[in-house]
Amino acid sequence: MKRKHNLTKEKIIKAAFKEWGKNKFCKTSLSDLADRLNITKTALYRHFKNKEDLIFSMENEFKDQLTAPRTIFLVRSEHADTDTIIRSFYSTYMPLFLKNPHLFYFLFLLSVMKLKKTGSEPDYFWQESSLLRKSIQADNPNVENGMAELFIRFIYTTGASQIINTLEKPEKISEKSIERVIDLSVEIVLTGIRGGKNGSLTDPITILKGCSLSNTSIVTGEKLYSAIAKVVAKEGIEGATTDKIAREIGITKSSLYFHFKNKQDMLNEMIIDNQQNFMPLFTEKAQIYSKAEEKIICYMGMVGAWLMQDPAFLSVFTWIWFQRMELEMKPPENPMLEELYTIFRSGIAEGEIKSLGITEKQLAAFIIRLVGMEVQLAIKKGNQSLSPASELHHIVLLLFRGIHYFTHRSTT
Repeated sequence: MKRKHNLTKEKIIKAAFKEWGKNKFCKTSLSDLADRLNITKTALYRHFKNKEDLIFSMENEFKDQLTAPRTIFLVRSEHADTDTIIRSFYSTYMPLFLKNPHLFYFLFLLSVMKLKKTGSEPDYFWQESSLLRKSIQADNPNVENGMAELFIRFIYTTGASQIINTLEKPEKISEKSIERVIDLSVEIVLTGIRGGKNGSLTDPITILKGCSLSNTSIVTGEKLYSAIAKVVAKEGIEGATTDKIAREIGITKSSLYFHFKNKQDMLNEMIIDNQQNFMPLFTEKAQIYSKAEEKIICYMGMVGAWLMQDPAFLSVFTWIWFQRMELEMKPPENPMLEELYTIFRSGIAEGEIKSLGITEKQLAAFIIRLVGMEVQLAIKKGNQSLSPASELHHIVLLLFRGIHYFTHRSTT
């Protein structure tokens, strides 16, 4: 029997963060929340009109959680140079999100909801972005506003990737581990995965053009997978129910279970299908290059073209990677991705890239996030194709050489 007790909005909000944060906000069920509070679902509606109203109140709480660290960051960074501001940014927010993972995953949930509703992501860090932009352009007058924006996206994506990598580790978060993550993020942003090593980088534009994919090269998955991706892109993983997927395909729900055991199995099979279509094309293209860095650039160009042709799959990928949804991948994953991992290991052995203390899988995910970020921006702008000479070209340079390549070129 549900017990009656004095509930406040604050208690419900706190419980929602704990309950929904357990599964990284993949599932935001009012029924589960009511069970945690040992009340009826109806009792929740005495305080909130609906789930969206509750999430709006949680958003206000999230903003309040950012107030104190933001004040510290802005004061600490007021007269600092760009490098110091970048370290200060990570030193301010990484401890907050690593010690409170529910806030990090809630930030992603808000971003997805706002993007779906308004067509643009919320900018909860506009003050930080403004300070970074001002500092970048003050230190480097030749850096145009568009490049400054790219630097900021690179800073945010690098930090988010390292937070995800740390949260997925089994060991407990410690002050020492947080410091390591901060140091690694700063190193990648400033000097890239080359670690500041000099030497010419193979012309990215030539490789990106050589590794572009024509529409005829891209093999779309079965109708089943296309329908799954389309529904997840529109509804999110939680909202993409088997009923909606079945309706999109035009079959009964029972017929859908003839092909898949559950929704997890659907996503698993869809990703494997994409890998089976993509990796042979990459293998063929990569054969003409000898250096690991050339093959990685080729991979980035092909992933960009692939995701541009299938924005729905990009949305699915984003949900899975940022929410760390655990998929029980079948054996075909390893041989198909092992070639890419071998390229990373070769690059480290040959001194082309630095050993960063992250796994090959994490490095691959980081690279795809960087490319996906630019693809999303291009789609938002209405671009029909990525220009190797612009977004992807510069992302390649940032990945390998970091911001210092652009800001310290006159002194190197």
